[in-house]
Amino acid sequence: MPRISSGFVDETSTLARYSPSIVLSWFDQKAMAIVYTLLALVIKNVRVGPTLPAFVSQKNWKFIQDNYGWMPIGDVDADLRAMLKN
Repeated sequence: MPRISSGFVDETSTLARYSPSIVLSWFDQKAMAIVYTLLALVIKNVRVGPTLPAFVSQKNWKFIQDNYGWMPIGDVDADLRAMLKN
């Protein structure tokens, strides 16, 4: 890995460790680039919403849930309590 990108991964991984949670919304096409980046960096426990993206099959979604701990957003109050608990 080139020096610049490995530094980015190190800094991003450090940031992810100290971030309580990530919520990803599907309001534009750039979300796909964000998804690939988060998966490549092995960022876990991301909440996805307001609906699950149509371009992700059920089989792929199950894989992402099982291996990365991603989940759909639910009740706002419950989600916030769960995110702040970490």
